[in-house]
Amino acid sequence: RRVHFSRRDFASLPDGNPAVELLRAQAPGWIDRVEEMGWEQDGCALHDAVAVAYLVDDTIFQAEETNVEIELANPNSCGITRFSQATENRPVLKVITDVDTKKCRDLIWSHILQ
Repeated sequence: RRVHFSRRDFASLPDGNPAVELLRAQAPGWIDRVEEMGWEQDGCALHDAVAVAYLVDDTIFQAEETNVEIELANPNSCGITRFSQATENRPVLKVITDVDTKKCRDLIWSHILQ
């Protein structure tokens, strides 16, 4: 959610590209929804676009290799994700721990404006 786009960002999108025009038209409704749920304020993150940004330029992200466990047995904590130091006897995953928000935002916006 740190790679945030404001209402003003979406409103400033240019005419001429039907996909961009659709994004500009649908963004306000989505922003209203996420604000009502308390997730965002004056805009929203484009989570899928951030995932694609990682595939385009992983140098703007920091990652850590770790083991991941998801609680399934305890109904009071079901779904909680726990990270632990990577060990050889368990599957190791790469987890994104940080992102250069400005570079990521600029990368996403540059592709939207193409």
